Amino acid sequence: LTKKLESNERERQRMHKLNNAFQALREVIPHVRAENKLSKIETLTLAKNYIKSLTSIILNMSNGHFPLQPKHLQLANTVILSPSGMLHVST
Repeated sequence: LTKKLESNERERQRMHKLNNAFQALREVIPHVRAENKLSKIETLTLAKNYIKSLTSIILNMSNGHFPLQPKHLQLANTVILSPSGMLHVST
């Protein structure tokens, strides 16, 4: 019984840490403010798209494909949630 209780406590602590990490991720990625918090899958998808967007900007800038301009820097803030619920980058 003690081992089971210890195991349950470790799992609670693990889930608490995981949920805290998801909340921290939600706080640093731009998204449309919704009444409800983003689900874990929405958070991961949004983070993935945001990283891809930033990577594309960096690669294009380093290759000289476009100059450093405010409108390009703002691209990172155009990651949105579409009406269908899909997360994507609007250009």
